[in-house]
Amino acid sequence: MVRKLISSLTAKTGWRLLVKTAVGFLALLLAGLLEFNFWGILVFLAVSAWIYFTETTLRTARRSYFTLLALWAWGAGAATFGIAFYLVAVVYAVLLYSWLGDVRLLWADRAVVAGVGEAGLFAALAATTFYLFPGPTTASFWGDLGFLVANFAFSAVLVREVFRFETGHFPRRERLAAWAGGLILAEMAAILVFLPLGYLNAAAVLTLIFIVLRDILLAHFRGHLKIGLVFREITILVVFLVLIFSIVPWVLQ
Repeated sequence: MVRKLISSLTAKTGWRLLVKTAVGFLALLLAGLLEFNFWGILVFLAVSAWIYFTETTLRTARRSYFTLLALWAWGAGAATFGIAFYLVAVVYAVLLYSWLGDVRLLWADRAVVAGVGEAGLFAALAATTFYLFPGPTTASFWGDLGFLVANFAFSAVLVREVFRFETGHFPRRERLAAWAGGLILAEMAAILVFLPLGYLNAAAVLTLIFIVLRDILLAHFRGHLKIGLVFREITILVVFLVLIFSIVPWVLQ
């Protein structure tokens, strides 16, 4: 995997995409330095539009991913400062480069890179929503509703994106998977917010559920769903859940 990444960077296309990624990264940094005022947002949106519309026609197949990525970078960048903001910018650059390499057919294992990118973007979106949500003791009705709607929206969009990439364009199947996946993941997020996990651990748990749900739904629609696959996915989920919950301090009151 590392060898393939290095070879892609040495290719001419890889360098061009790296330059585009650097421009997007600098545009986000400039918007942050301007504190996301009108001009900062305008520069970031203009650069994002330039990156998108100067790509190949395959960009339309991955439009939802790019839109979510740009919106996340805007929202998370505006909500953070200091080291957290620079971390957001770095994550944005990595995910942007993976998207650019995907639409340019740069990656030999497109499915692997796309799966990692989708899980990474989901984790970033989940961490942001858990970070911005004030918690069940201080939240208002509209805060709760906004949290659930946000989680349902990005979960449904990413699940639809997974099915569009993996199984082709089947609108009825995409809508069914998007609604089911969005509702399940939003419900899981509503449960996790009541547990003393912290926003990073809660996002990690929700991302694991997203990955397991994605694999099981894909296997079902491909006709390859077997009991062994289900048990394997559940076992992996339980092992990581035990690890996450074991590092969280639990206090009974």
